[in-house]
Amino acid sequence: MIGPGNFGSYLALTLTKFGHTVIAVYKNPDRVQAVGRELAKAVEADVAKKDVLKAIGLDTADLALVSLGNGIDLSTLATLYIKELGVEEIWVKVVSEDHAEVMRLIGANRTIFPEKEMAERLARSLHHPNIVERVSIAEDFGILEYTLPDSFAGKSLIDLDLRRNYKVNVVAMHAAGASEASLNPDPTQPLAKGDILFILGLLEDLENLKESLKDK
Repeated sequence: MIGPGNFGSYLALTLTKFGHTVIAVYKNPDRVQAVGRELAKAVEADVAKKDVLKAIGLDTADLALVSLGNGIDLSTLATLYIKELGVEEIWVKVVSEDHAEVMRLIGANRTIFPEKEMAERLARSLHHPNIVERVSIAEDFGILEYTLPDSFAGKSLIDLDLRRNYKVNVVAMHAAGASEASLNPDPTQPLAKGDILFILGLLEDLENLKESLKDK
């Protein structure tokens, strides 16, 4: 991980908690002091020198993340050198679409624009209330959390037939009074008032379902 600021440092610490070995290369010695003890390796180094990056061991990395803030020139050099060191997977934090295009041209496998991505994610949440999360298989998929009304009590998922009627699928259910949700609920089991269904589908289909269920 090259030059992580707040974004990169949080990412490095989280990956470490997940069991990954993270090497962080900082320009700022204060950053090394702040998080170095919690990472496998944290060093202060000049990221604009290829021989320095190789000496640190980045040529053996499975994935490199370049996160150098507004330093477009520096991130360009670092990305180019990492590519030349033979790292196959390179992700770069970018600050603009032009920055992203340059990084892709010199070999970045993925560009990350946190401010834009978070803003879009928040806008979707505001536009699609009650849809728990946009799932990663596609931008236009989501999961709707729906609490069953009185009128559904005693009916089963087979009776509701949401797949045929609305082109969505129930992937989990939190039964009223249960301590946790269950995946792939029994489609023949009678439902009860207060049961919560987690329904996967296209955002458009989920919105149609919400509208149809308003008066149920």
